[in-house]
Amino acid sequence: MKLRYVLLALILCFSFAVVHAESYDFVLNLYGNANLDGTIDNKDIEYVKAVLEGKETPTKFSDANNDGKVDENDVTQIEQIIDGKEKVLILIDSANRTVALKTPIERVVIARKGAEEFTILMAKDKIVGIGDDAKLNNPDIVKKTGVDKIQSVGNFNSGSLDYETIISLKPDLVIATSPALKKGLADKIPENIPVVALDSEVDIDLASQDEIIKKLGYIVNEPKKADKIINWRDKYKDIVSNGISKLDQDTLPTYYVETYDKYVTYFSDQYDSKAISGCGGRNVIDRSEFLKNELKDGEVTIDPEWLIDQDPDNIFIREDTNAAGFNWTEEDAKKELETLIDRPGWENLKAVKSGHVYLYSKCFVRSRSEIGKVYFAKWMHPDLFKDLNPDSIHEEYWKEFLDVDLKGLWVYPEPK
Repeated sequence: MKLRYVLLALILCFSFAVVHAESYDFVLNLYGNANLDGTIDNKDIEYVKAVLEGKETPTKFSDANNDGKVDENDVTQIEQIIDGKEKVLILIDSANRTVALKTPIERVVIARKGAEEFTILMAKDKIVGIGDDAKLNNPDIVKKTGVDKIQSVGNFNSGSLDYETIISLKPDLVIATSPALKKGLADKIPENIPVVALDSEVDIDLASQDEIIKKLGYIVNEPKKADKIINWRDKYKDIVSNGISKLDQDTLPTYYVETYDKYVTYFSDQYDSKAISGCGGRNVIDRSEFLKNELKDGEVTIDPEWLIDQDPDNIFIREDTNAAGFNWTEEDAKKELETLIDRPGWENLKAVKSGHVYLYSKCFVRSRSEIGKVYFAKWMHPDLFKDLNPDSIHEEYWKEFLDVDLKGLWVYPEPK
């Protein structure tokens, strides 16, 4: 259903024909994806040929070279993309901008936090510069892969992005986010240096993240690696969703999500709460009359007494000090949890009395949200997912895609 709405939006915006994706539940926003599925392959060549024969209606991406017409040159462009030999790759980024990239892309600067983890997975050796906020956002993966030693380009969020350094690095591509572009990140970057918004942590939606991974795969000429990552993510997403579908939706346990500060949360259409939705519970904030603070990205600050009245079955608290990870110990985590639940009235909450208050690393509601879903689902439904071991799945991720042996503690208490 969701894909249908996405495709309908394309029809309304562009008045082109629509072909449903067969393999992935997203539309790859790359020119050359003529049949509007999740990849570029021979089916796109066949589709463009059918357009030329009058058997199919042109789609936006049938015009693979974006020159305003569909012809044999578009077939050639698609063939070159499939072979990884295209000279120019044209895409629509997360800011809904059409961007043309001269390929191959060999030098990448990450100017704003958000897409650093997927970029490291796909093309660590191509990163020549990275923002300080990106280093702080994902310290575990940045340090373990040596990216922390790569040239810093300052911090856009604090107003200290070093444009001179970015330009001096002679990047083929600068990666940012759409909110950062709205605030002028690209204004001081010369037009000959392309800037692409990849909002992998702005919209915590697995399909949207998968589309960015696939797009990034084409950008750095690693589409098969992108497929491997997406298929791995989708495997666990499907296990969780299939299990949850068997539950009575009217009797699901309730939960409260707390983020970077006490009593700060989100409705289930944003950030942490969106990542946790679909894991077999009901977010208590969704039934409230609290209002979003649009000046603070839609966050909601709740009344402590209201939460006590709601008495949720589970409480999930983001470990927001970046302590969770390789060096976090059970003793550290226990002390932090004890401090966080030491609040007036909380001793009477059933989540506290039953030991159902959990700390989670921010990575599990951002780039590793597919792993996070396994943790949250098992916390709420340990019997249903008794055969799933979230820790082992997380270890598999690090070994498979980063060749790193995982140690440390990332959630507390761990699911049983």
